[in-house]
Amino acid sequence: MLFRSTLNSLLPFRLGEGAKIYIGHTAFDYPIGALGVSVVIEKLYDLAAIIILALIVVLGAGTGVIDLRMLAPLCLIGALGAVGLYLIRMNAEKIARHLEDWPVLASLGFDAQSARADLAALNHPIGRATAFTAALWLSNMSLATYAFNAFLHGAGPDIFGAITLLLVIALAIAVPASPAGLGVVEAGITTYLVAVLGASKEEALSAALAYHFVITTPHSCIALAFLCSEFFRRLASETAD
Repeated sequence: MLFRSTLNSLLPFRLGEGAKIYIGHTAFDYPIGALGVSVVIEKLYDLAAIIILALIVVLGAGTGVIDLRMLAPLCLIGALGAVGLYLIRMNAEKIARHLEDWPVLASLGFDAQSARADLAALNHPIGRATAFTAALWLSNMSLATYAFNAFLHGAGPDIFGAITLLLVIALAIAVPASPAGLGVVEAGITTYLVAVLGASKEEALSAALAYHFVITTPHSCIALAFLCSEFFRRLASETAD
């Protein structure tokens, strides 16, 4: 998870998702298919959280920052994703048997047993996954509220402003324009702080850079420590062989 977040923070095009699948398979021997399914599920939960937060901002703050014309397609995508996840979850066994008949998959040695193991990720406890997603976004919300008020000497956003900033950051990072959304994230944060909160451009840009650094550095250090330990572990294993 941390390794995925680090690569997503440092590389464009969400390449960290591929790294999650690779590391999960090579280091922890998880099935590749199940890891791929878990990535899709995780994105659906995040999309649902973004839609809910956007609705909270629209109904509670009414700042006009969120365009309802953008929110409607997001709601539609989220609804289709939820319905699709439910249908696949309810018909996982049938899907697994049908996948075995695909010539391309059959040539790769794919069988129904593997499909069932991969699709088993769909049968995760929904309540627990929802609770973890909510806890993650609540912690991000608290961090954004505290951090920007600290950076701007108490003139930062309230809770609705923090939620709006989280939405701006999430959408900016999702744009595959640069590594870690560098420049795009800062531009979005700076625009909001200047246009909505009336901060000076210098203060807003400094706060944006500081916040981006704060949310990137900790998990990057942990991921680097993991890579170092994994390197020395493999080196010791090869030496022993």
